[in-house]
Amino acid sequence: MSETIKKSIGEGFGKADLYAALAYNTSDKFGGMKIKGLGFSPVAGKPAINVGDSTTAWTALYGDRAISIYSTCADTGNGNAMPVYISATMSGTGGLGRALEAVLNVTGKLGSYGNALKGYINLTTGTGTSGLASAVCAEMKMPAGTALGTFGVLEIELVAPASGWTAGQGTGTNCISWIYAQVSGTKMTEFNEYGYLFNLQGLTSSTTDLLYNNTLKCAIGSTKWYLPLSSAEGSYTSAYPIALNYSGVALALTGGAKATITSTGDYTSPPFVVTRTFVTADFDQTYHAAARVNLDLTNDVPAAKYASALNIRIIGAGDVAATGQLYGLWVDSAGTAAAIGGTFHMARFSVQAGAAIPTSYLQFQTADPGVTYAFAFVNNNAIPPCTAGGTDCTASGATDPTYTIAVQTPDGNPGYIRVFAAA
Repeated sequence: MSETIKKSIGEGFGKADLYAALAYNTSDKFGGMKIKGLGFSPVAGKPAINVGDSTTAWTALYGDRAISIYSTCADTGNGNAMPVYISATMSGTGGLGRALEAVLNVTGKLGSYGNALKGYINLTTGTGTSGLASAVCAEMKMPAGTALGTFGVLEIELVAPASGWTAGQGTGTNCISWIYAQVSGTKMTEFNEYGYLFNLQGLTSSTTDLLYNNTLKCAIGSTKWYLPLSSAEGSYTSAYPIALNYSGVALALTGGAKATITSTGDYTSPPFVVTRTFVTADFDQTYHAAARVNLDLTNDVPAAKYASALNIRIIGAGDVAATGQLYGLWVDSAGTAAAIGGTFHMARFSVQAGAAIPTSYLQFQTADPGVTYAFAFVNNNAIPPCTAGGTDCTASGATDPTYTIAVQTPDGNPGYIRVFAAA
């Protein structure tokens, strides 16, 4: 049964416990009382300290605080100074709980900001930390053994209403997001120049790990995804491969965009390789290619100017090919005879219907009069030496040629280009 103390607190109690617990200003019966310490034994189902309730709330004005705590600590030890400490234990299987909950009920349109909870560190001039300082700290210690469940050191959730809500679709101050980050203050340019979006520590790079080969692993729904990281600013730079498996246009360069490949290596490791595997289902049309280069002409090519769909150049200084063979273009075949059931040509020159008629299929041009041959055939069994008197080597009134080059005539029959030895 509650009892009302009619006297001023502490008055008439002599040296009793209540008097000893209070150190008050004798000129003031209630105002300014200082309580040295209080202990509570709350009743189940009722709060130990209650400032208003859900039906009769405490009416506060700007700057009012139901609880205000100011503390100072000059300790230089390794312990933690905690003006407020809360410890809650959950021992029931299937229980739900929080050690602390702060709710801000908004029944009117807020001003420039509103927060349910705020953490703030005020680092005064000349101070800092020899380790890490953070305005809000979130830590989780995992249990020994197998941890069953979903765990997140930080949970962020946006709750949408059942109806009547239209989200802003703008940017900046007119958008909705899970995280809003901002830098402010007079010297905010220091952060703009030297700050980081986030700082990850304690990770090692290994396959299946969170960090591996410049990628960060994340989960969206039930699918694993990997965020690529660049090793240089202002561009995507990586020492690891880029794999594209999109069935459409996987890479598109538009406008004035260019692609430059600079690499070193040998025949077995060229800097650029295009490989396409065809199956029977692919051949639903008549033309297929592993790669195509198009030059889209929208204006005439001016006189004395040049345009080409593909330009292959050998650049360098000095007599770099003095003892070997140097090729501007090498067309090679790796197919086997059993794999080719139709005709097989190493190169084809064609003009599509309605296209401009070319002056020639091949043009050879050089500014160096020292060029010896327009063509050079070496180690080619398809160009055998002529046999004297052979039908493919004789010509009326002409000396037998030294070699013949087999060709196909426009009517589809075999023919020969005769090559005579120099006089």
